[in-house]
Amino acid sequence: MVVQVTPLDQSIGLSECDWDDSPEGIADWLYWLDSIEPLKFTEQELADIEANRHSQKRWEYQMFSAHADKLDNGDTARRSNSDSLRS
Repeated sequence: MVVQVTPLDQSIGLSECDWDDSPEGIADWLYWLDSIEPLKFTEQELADIEANRHSQKRWEYQMFSAHADKLDNGDTARRSNSDSLRS
């Protein structure tokens, strides 16, 4: 399968040269940043988030060996190929 990535015709957001680094620009940005209200979760949402986090951690722990074996086998194959090139 080949995935072709095509660049966007237009940029999204500001480039660094468009940032207002003046003291006023920084003050405006800080004012805007302070206006953002924090997320509020219900007790059930917090419990769901924590359960999901633990579930993800369990899955990653269970999958670690399989992923490590794949990495190790890939490294071994690369070493074998590079060793044969030297001969």
